[in-house]
Amino acid sequence: MNNKKIVAGLLALTFVLGGAALPNKVVSNNAVILASAEEETEVLTFGDYKYTLLEDGTVEIAKYIGSDTVVEIPDEIDGVAVTSIGEHAFSNPYIKSIDVPDSVTVIESGAFMACWDLESISLPKNLEYIGRSAFCDCRTLKIIVIPDGVKTIGSFAFCECSGIESIVIPDSVETIENNAFSGCKSLKNITLPEGLKEIKEETFFNCNSLESIVIPDSVESIGGFIFANCFKLKSVTISAGVTKISNLAFYYYDPEEEKYKILEDVTINCYSGSYAEKYAKANNLNYKLIDEKLPDCPPPKKMVIKAEYSSEYHQIRLRWKPYENAEKYGIAVYLAGKWRVWTCSIPADVTVFTSPKNLTPGTEYKIAVAARVNGNWNVRDAIYDAVTVTVK
Repeated sequence: MNNKKIVAGLLALTFVLGGAALPNKVVSNNAVILASAEEETEVLTFGDYKYTLLEDGTVEIAKYIGSDTVVEIPDEIDGVAVTSIGEHAFSNPYIKSIDVPDSVTVIESGAFMACWDLESISLPKNLEYIGRSAFCDCRTLKIIVIPDGVKTIGSFAFCECSGIESIVIPDSVETIENNAFSGCKSLKNITLPEGLKEIKEETFFNCNSLESIVIPDSVESIGGFIFANCFKLKSVTISAGVTKISNLAFYYYDPEEEKYKILEDVTINCYSGSYAEKYAKANNLNYKLIDEKLPDCPPPKKMVIKAEYSSEYHQIRLRWKPYENAEKYGIAVYLAGKWRVWTCSIPADVTVFTSPKNLTPGTEYKIAVAARVNGNWNVRDAIYDAVTVTVK
């Protein structure tokens, strides 16, 4: 029994007994009353918040009871740090904006579920965990940036967030649980991090605006139905590191014929001899081998690239001049004798890219920026204009 509950019980008994001092024998003889007092005083109130004290002495927000549409969660309550947002703490359909303080490390299950009018949320830089259904059914949220430090995105975390168009996940995330982004019907762009190991079942189920995605080299396993009903999906790049792709990863269910059918328009970009190539052949999927011999594709003009590096974070930042008639940009790096795609979903109005952190110091990285024009990538000149940077 922690000290907080003992003190709470003593205060309750003091009230019942008229404020009299409590000898030890009274406490021991009133265990039932003490237990009852613990339950009644466990949830405390501070302004617009109900809260509880965790075992480590920090605060968890249990419930927001205010009526503001713009909410700024305090980083302390009575001098104690707020470190957790509890289950269903902000399930309020009228909130439009939430600022979560950097003291918060945990967002529990359903914490912001059904915040239908939520347009923006500032996630804390010290966040480590996003629980099941934490943001499920946030319909007007458009952009999500998962901060560094988060290792797991829980199941159904952002499911049915029908307004989300873009998601950026930092490099610390290792696991994306099942259905994490299912039903994000407006999702067009998502950047998956290097370091991600597993993408579980139905992660992008019903993301029917998603057109392309790159699976990082670190991913080893891809779950079943991961892209089910992604009818606009055209391109999936799968690294040679993937050793397991579950059945029906690229299928949809036809209710009229009562059977599963393949997504006919999707093409798997993969390496020769890789598991992904074998999977594509076995499942009659369109596939294209990634090869350093790239087709000619004359661009309107050449790429002009400037590269910078951070010795503190061992990462590279690229900047380039806007490319005429570009539809989107892609970044590739030459490693181990092959060109490998870092991303191919940078919007046309963005001309900066920051690599993953902790690249190998002392290693030369040859990096190319390609623009897609009229549906074709200018890969020839992108490689010709590639820059070489040594990470320090």
